[in-house]
Amino acid sequence: RLIGIQFGNISGQLFSANDEMLRIIGYTNEDLNSNQLRWDALTPEEFLKLDKDAIEQALQIGSCEPYEKQYIRKDGSLIWVLLKFVVINKEAGDTIAFVLDITEKKRAEQQYREYEDLLRLVGKIGKIGGWEFDVVTGEGTWTDEVAYIHDLDPNDSTNREIGLTFYTPESKKIIEAAIQEAIEQGKPYDLELELISAKGIHKLVRTSGQPQIVDGKVVRLRGIFHDITELKRAEEEVRKLNEELEQRVKERTAELTAANQELEAFSYSVSHDLRAPIRAIDGFSQILMDDYRDSLVPETLRYLQIIRRNTHAMGQLVDDLLAFSKLGRQSVQKQHIKMGKLVKEVVGEVKQEIQGREVEFRIEHLVDGWGDENLLRQAFYNLIANAVKFSRIRTHALIEIGTTMCEPYLSDGSHAEMRQCYYVRDNGVGFDMRYYDKLFNVFQRLHKAEEFEGTGVGLAIVKRVVEKHGGIVWAESVLDSGTTFYFTLGEEKPNDQSN
Repeated sequence: RLIGIQFGNISGQLFSANDEMLRIIGYTNEDLNSNQLRWDALTPEEFLKLDKDAIEQALQIGSCEPYEKQYIRKDGSLIWVLLKFVVINKEAGDTIAFVLDITEKKRAEQQYREYEDLLRLVGKIGKIGGWEFDVVTGEGTWTDEVAYIHDLDPNDSTNREIGLTFYTPESKKIIEAAIQEAIEQGKPYDLELELISAKGIHKLVRTSGQPQIVDGKVVRLRGIFHDITELKRAEEEVRKLNEELEQRVKERTAELTAANQELEAFSYSVSHDLRAPIRAIDGFSQILMDDYRDSLVPETLRYLQIIRRNTHAMGQLVDDLLAFSKLGRQSVQKQHIKMGKLVKEVVGEVKQEIQGREVEFRIEHLVDGWGDENLLRQAFYNLIANAVKFSRIRTHALIEIGTTMCEPYLSDGSHAEMRQCYYVRDNGVGFDMRYYDKLFNVFQRLHKAEEFEGTGVGLAIVKRVVEKHGGIVWAESVLDSGTTFYFTLGEEKPNDQSN
């Protein structure tokens, strides 16, 4: 490395310097001569005493011991140097200084100290340290953290035998055999053992050893030492929690199985025990109307008609409840679905049920989906039939179905991020958004039964279908201006084709 050389005297005047010295301080020889620059002007105040002591030493014995200091460069930056003064003319007080730029060395030392501090911190937090010993002499050393694990003072000396004395008898046999095998065969080891610290505390440790081989012989062993007591305790707690969780899952599964069996029994009872009397009421009231119509007064006929309407409504309610109950137990069988084709088929079914009404179905662009075709068919049917029902007050009813990008409306009133969604829009009676929280609940109706028929289950079924797909369903409406229902599907497959 290049050495900077400066000439001056003990009073501090700089006479000249070589090119390397000029590079170090950032000045020229003209600067030195014209400005009568002094060496103490280049030196931070905290290093001035070092310079003074060095000059005094040089005057006494001809030179001083090399020492480290900083210089202030012409641009104001600081640079580290290693400096040595030599007196070349004691009477005149002339000196020569040899200067070496050690800035990079000091920076590397600082980084090394930072790395050491970081390593020490990691070892302290993780309770892990390192060790090594000479296989011939048995002498060795370990890091502070290894000493702390043994509850020893890090300043105390150690060797192979001292380290082995802390293991429990059974663990000591294992580690001694592993060390012997490592020395004789060069085989590394990684063990979990038990020791008793200097304070009598039982600890579980992980120790690993790696042989160092020179000229075919193992000369040294080194490795890591890790206190895993807390880790093992945590693993044991997790194991116990998992066992408890498994037991709770079994109990919960048994409870759910029993509940499902009860639900199946209830569904069977509803299907058979309720339908039979409903059919009987409907059938006998029809017989009365057919066979005795001429002898019945108008008021009686009206009562029979009311009875039949209510039995039909009760039958529809039973069917809807059974469908809703079944949906909760039904698994989702997902596949690629051409939504445009599915919606056209659903619209065809709905048209068969509304003959005589003027309803325009406008099927816009529909992106293919990924889901259970039967369940999504039911959802679309309920939404489209719902739109037809609540738009029958319009001379020209308009039902629009399509796909758009929107921000899903969440139950807490906030909006999710923009995503693809399907919609069914009508120009019907709409509803008051103040009662929105009732919209998708079973048996909840926002219109009177005498105005619009229904059981209050259809939208609850839609909600359950959408949620089974991991999606969100919501609605936007203005009273007397129509309603739009939106829903998303939770899982989207890449490269779906549109139609």
